[in-house]
Order: sequence, then C-alpha cells, then structure tokens
Amino acid sequence: MELAAIAKQATTLREEGRAFLLATVVRTRGSSYRRPGARMLVALGDGGEPDRWLAGSVSGGCLETDVLLRGAWRTHRGATLVTYDSTTNDDIAWGFGLGCNGVVDVLLERISPDSAFDPTRVFAKCFDVARPGALATVFASRDPNVAVGAHLAILPNGTIEGRLPDAFRDAALRAARARRPVNEVLEIDGVTALVETIAPAPHVFVIGTNHDAVPLAALVRTMGWSVTVCDTDARHARRFDDAFIGPPDAVRAAVDATYQAHVVLMTHSYERDRELLRALIDSRAHTIGVLGPALRTERMLSEIGRERPPTLFAPVGLDVGAETPHEIALAIVAEIQATRRDARAGFLRDRTSGIHERSRVVCAVLAAGASSRLGRPKQLVPFLGEPMVRKVTRAALAASCSRVAVIVGAERAGVEGAVNDLDVTCVVNDGWREGIASSVRTAAAWARRERADILVVVLADQPLLTAAHVDRLAAGVRDGAVAAASEYGGVVGVPAAFAASELDALDALEGDHGAARVLRAMAGVERVPWADGNVDVDYERDVLSLEAR
Repeated sequence: MELAAIAKQATTLREEGRAFLLATVVRTRGSSYRRPGARMLVALGDGGEPDRWLAGSVSGGCLETDVLLRGAWRTHRGATLVTYDSTTNDDIAWGFGLGCNGVVDVLLERISPDSAFDPTRVFAKCFDVARPGALATVFASRDPNVAVGAHLAILPNGTIEGRLPDAFRDAALRAARARRPVNEVLEIDGVTALVETIAPAPHVFVIGTNHDAVPLAALVRTMGWSVTVCDTDARHARRFDDAFIGPPDAVRAAVDATYQAHVVLMTHSYERDRELLRALIDSRAHTIGVLGPALRTERMLSEIGRERPPTLFAPVGLDVGAETPHEIALAIVAEIQATRRDARAGFLRDRTSGIHERSRVVCAVLAAGASSRLGRPKQLVPFLGEPMVRKVTRAALAASCSRVAVIVGAERAGVEGAVNDLDVTCVVNDGWREGIASSVRTAAAWARRERADILVVVLADQPLLTAAHVDRLAAGVRDGAVAAASEYGGVVGVPAAFAASELDALDALEGDHGAARVLRAMAGVERVPWADGNVDVDYERDVLSLEAR
C-alpha cells in the first residue's frame, strides 16, 4: 500500500534527522492518471537539495521528475501549490508530456524532524493500530489566518491534532467515522482543503487451505493488502505455516476485530462452508464471497434460515472467464477492488464518462412529520428491537451512499436521540407543519449543498428497506434514468432516486404532496419492483400488522 510505504520511509528519514519533500495530489480537473490523495516522498540532502525519490507517485511518471528537480526550490519559503495543465501545449513545451487532457494540482511541503505537523506521522499512527483516521489539508486560502499547507488530523483514538475552521474539523470527523473511505475537496469561506479518510489497507480472510488458496493469498499480498488464511481443521492447513486455525466463532471474532475485512469462503467442504457462513453472515465484513455455484449457496442459506444479505457475493469473483486457480484469484481480487471503489466493473471502452468519475449519491431519510393519524411518533415505533427511523437509517448507511441525512422536525429530540451514534447528519425542517413537501424540499436543498449527483429519498416508516434496494435505485439513475422509483401495488413511489437535474421539480412541491407526485409527472422513470413498499404505518392496525410480519 502506497501510504504505508511513504510512512515507513518517512519514519526512517526522521530517525536519521533528515528532511524530506511530500508531494500530494489535492485536486484534479478533467483526465488525470492519479486522483486526489496520491502522494510522493522525496528525500532531501543536508543542503536541502533533492536526494532521491523514495516512495509513491503523483502521476504515471511524467510529473515526478519535475517534483524531484524543482520541488525543493519551490518550497524554500513554505508549502506551495503547483498546477500542471495538460489541456494546452505548454506541458509538451516544458517536457511534461502528460497527454491526459487534464489539470492536476499538487501541494508541495518540506518537512523536517522538528516540523510542527507531519502528515506522515498521521499515516503511521493509523497503520500501526490498523484503524482509520482522517486528514484535512489546506491547499488554497484567502483567509489570512489559515495558511496553505495547514492541516487538521483525526487520529484513530479520536484525538484531534492541528487547527482549522470548525467546518473542516466536522468534515474530518465524518471522514474518520465513514463506513467507506471519504475523499473530497471542500471550499468554505475562502479556504479550500482536501478532506480524506486515512484508512489501513483492506484485510482479506481467505478461509480454506487447498491449493487454489495459494495464488489468492499471494495476489492479495501483491496488492499491498493484508491477508489471513484460515481453516477450521489443522489437517487441511499443510500449505500454510501461518494459517489461523479455529472454530467458526473464532474466525468470526477475528473478522469483527478487523477494519475493512473481506471474506472468501473456499474450503471446498459444503458442511464447513455452511457453518462458517452461519457464523459470518452477520459479521462486520464488508463482503463475504463464496466459491462455487449459486445454487450451492442458496441451499446453505435455506438450511441456516437466512435471506441473502447485500454483503454476500456468490459465486465470488468477476466474470473474466477464469478457469485456473490463478485466474480465479484474479477474478476474486478484482471484485473486491470494484466493491471497495463502488465501480461498475465493466469495460473501460464502454464508459461514456471519465475513467475516474463516480456519481456522488446521498440519501435523505424523511422523519420530520407529526404522525397525526397514528397519534404518536411513528418514526420511534419499535421494530425488531429498535426505532423504525434507526432501522431505516442503518439500511441507508449500509448502501453505497457517500452521505446520509435524517430530516427532523416535529419529534426532533427523539429522532436525533435514536440516531445520534450513527454517521449521519440531522437536518432541521422548521416548516414541517406544512406537510411532507417541506421535508422533500429540505432534502433537495441539502443534496445541493452536498454537490450530489443523485439524491435517494426514503421514509422513516419503511422499516423493511434494505441497502440492496437503495443501491438498485441509485444504479437506475447512474445508468441514465432521470429517476428510479419503487414499484408496488401497481404504482411508483418512494423510496426513489433522483438525478441532480430533477431537484428543481422537488422544490416545486407544496403542502402534503410528496415525491410520488413528481414521479408520476416524469417521463423516463425506471421502475424498481419492491413488494415491501405496501407496508406503511399510519394507524395502530398497521403497527400490529408490522409486528406480526
């Protein structure tokens, strides 16, 4: 992993009392080889001159020479931003030859052992304990009190180092707690900063010790990820001297203790795989892949009495025509990578947008109503041991959304209390008495502030919502529809996803008319079947029906 290599080299330089140059890609426009957060480490000699390029990269090889030759000179007065523009012919004249047709902003920082803030120490602290933190890095500022090169870090233990305006501190706190790594550029009151999660490498649990586990474990290590080979019986572990041997519950405990764990079940024993799946299906693993035919996994799910969760991938791997163990290992690792990056995993030649472009999906949970028909706050009605709003919000958080908001109003204190330990933003709708239209407008305004490409709207009284359904709705818009709506009982309604271009239509709603009115007037809405959409909670009989279900 690149950041781990940079942290290791920086530690060595500090111990030797030497300074170094840290180059960070902080913003890109158009096409570029590397994205924000990419870094490069250059050792400096005793006189401050460049010594050697030690780790990382900021491009495919075309910018590194300029950083190596001119970086030290450019930073003799402090951190500085360098912009490389390949949309003109100037880069060819200067010898960069980017050929990417994009603009890359690179922040250059000179760091010595006595520097007040050293980002590489933050990396090392996160990797040492295998827990995420976050870093905010200022690269442009019109505020005389905030300098270019200023930082704020959230360490894995929650400690805050450095000082920046509160908005950046709050963004960094969200990035440190986010289920998926965050990487975003924020411009607030004249200060522009890169806010990113500093996350350890993924950890893959290869459960099975047959010959096909060997190339998979090797490829995972080649990626710079961590790997643990497991089995439930030592008799099968002869190929791995360091294999973890233990019962399914012990494997589950190891997975739950690991940040960003991915599991691959490949024992080639139906009984062992079934018992391991039973133990792991509710674990904290980001993905659980099962080798073998889909019908085999469906049979296991039936025997353990479970539905297929969105984290289960069976058969595991992308369809790349894999036959040999090495090819199968490639397919499995590729699927894990695609899942990590929320990528579609198709052919790049078929993309109509840029290679690195990803739709920013946000989800708003509408929970501001007064529940006048029920006579008590339905958002807080218990379902399977927790308030409905909490269950719906957790489903949204488990989906591929970069941010989740809960729109609060009438029962603000109770709703905020129900979700206060979740990674969400509570947005107040002061006009909740008007009706649901006010909450929809509040959600649309929040989505604009978040610069969202897609807004998913869900209701707090839809407790059967799943992360998989949220992702299917977002995928419908990502694939070109103006909106994607849930279809139940012959009609379409929420949960629904809207392209950013359709937010104006949501702004036009008034009174007690919700997003369904906009959907009915739209052309080109993709319908996503959802049988559970008929489950609604308006009266006490609905609560009783839900409890019985």
